[in-house]
Amino acid sequence: MTPVRIDVDEHGHAEAVCFSVSEKEVTLQAKSVLIAAGTQPNTVLAREEGVTLALDGKYFQACDETGAPVKPERHTAKPSTPQVLLHRRPDGRFMSFFGDLHPSYFGNVVKAMGSAKQGYPVVSAVLSAVKSSSQETDQAFLTRLNRDLRAVVHEVKRLTPRIVEVVLRAPIAARRFNPGQFYRMQNFEALAMRVEGTTLAWRGWR
Repeated sequence: MTPVRIDVDEHGHAEAVCFSVSEKEVTLQAKSVLIAAGTQPNTVLAREEGVTLALDGKYFQACDETGAPVKPERHTAKPSTPQVLLHRRPDGRFMSFFGDLHPSYFGNVVKAMGSAKQGYPVVSAVLSAVKSSSQETDQAFLTRLNRDLRAVVHEVKRLTPRIVEVVLRAPIAARRFNPGQFYRMQNFEALAMRVEGTTLAWRGWR
């Protein structure tokens, strides 16, 4: 539906929004109307130091699978040919763009979601053309991610009646830890045990 106007009452307050649907008008009651502010393309990235991205007017310049510039269809939620590739790197990898950044799909959340649905086959195609950077199997890769990224409680020590030491195993966090940084651990209330009506959840530990 395309919004046509906002109707107001005698006090100047919103009372309804009128939409155009298939050449007809539909009115929906609304006491509050929220307007999305982020519906213009943010192309600041193209002006960052060390970044080389071409612009096509107020949008990024799209390209095809060879890296050649193309002009996507504008102002349409369903272009006949989705052009979602943004930049081709020398090694064959691409940057892509969707939603409000794209001249076809800007304007609202529904069109942005549609851009992902139309664009994922394009992204999948260019990914399949690039040689894998690792010979690791999918299962081995997922196992490694699960091992390195997931923090687990390794040991719990009661040092005094009121002090408990909790030892965590978090490989990547440990490797990237720097002096002065804090590590925060907090259990999820929804998953915490309940004993005699008390939820055993704690505040974040550092």
